[in-house]
Amino acid sequence: MKVLIIFISAVLVSLSQAQAADSVRAFYFGNSLTGATNPDWHEDLGKSAGKQWQNAAWLGAGWHYTAVRSMEIFKIWEDVFGSHTRFVRVLPSQSGVGSVSEGVLGFRDAAKHADALATAPYMSYSIGRGKNADLGGQMKDWTVDQMLDHFEKTGFADSLQRMAKDKTVADKYGVKLIAYEGGQHMVAFLRDQALVKQISATMHACNRHPRMGEMYRRYYDEWAKLGGDVFAVFSSIGAYSNHGAWGLAEFNDSKPADYPKLRATLEWAKQHGQPVEMD
Repeated sequence: MKVLIIFISAVLVSLSQAQAADSVRAFYFGNSLTGATNPDWHEDLGKSAGKQWQNAAWLGAGWHYTAVRSMEIFKIWEDVFGSHTRFVRVLPSQSGVGSVSEGVLGFRDAAKHADALATAPYMSYSIGRGKNADLGGQMKDWTVDQMLDHFEKTGFADSLQRMAKDKTVADKYGVKLIAYEGGQHMVAFLRDQALVKQISATMHACNRHPRMGEMYRRYYDEWAKLGGDVFAVFSSIGAYSNHGAWGLAEFNDSKPADYPKLRATLEWAKQHGQPVEMD
């Protein structure tokens, strides 16, 4: 399986432009409308999707409507292009949540009208939420290596497990697996802003550490081993802040040698046949 690494930086192509370019390979996937995020929409979305929908924790009318609306938009693109051979029809889901993936792919046989399932297998490390809700106070004096040790055993390991779950569902429905976003996800969600600043500084150091680069290599290797397709890394360039260290590097003139996760990504892509310039 040849994996294409995409560096996300908001590139938009209109339908008219795409139609004129014979070599374009466009990917379309609809943004999800989750019941957990928009519970007040369930009734209207349920009517739009039809009678066959559920109001469950992770599988509400929003996800079923996502399948319905995606198929409608796929049809528009097919009418414009003359067929679906020049673009990839993608249905979105939540990484590692099989009930959502199966709910979207299976609703009204949506998988038969799609080419791929897209998820975001982030290395999730949200301090102050979920399993890490009460960890903030303990982390304030952690060293970089302590944080990386914990991250590797939790957020990193969990991301690989979710990749495998997503691929199992994609295979069941006969579609490819695409990562519409992915990468590390170190963020401190805490009320104490002084603590957020302290923990964020350690997270930033983790993101500049050689061990993070090695984890990125293993991350991509596992994706390829599972048979994943296109992987869109979030993101190319972005200044680090208390809201995260999303960029593979912080500045447009940053050097790969100074950002191991950038270097690892470029080297991995080059080794797998992509035309990458390292300098």
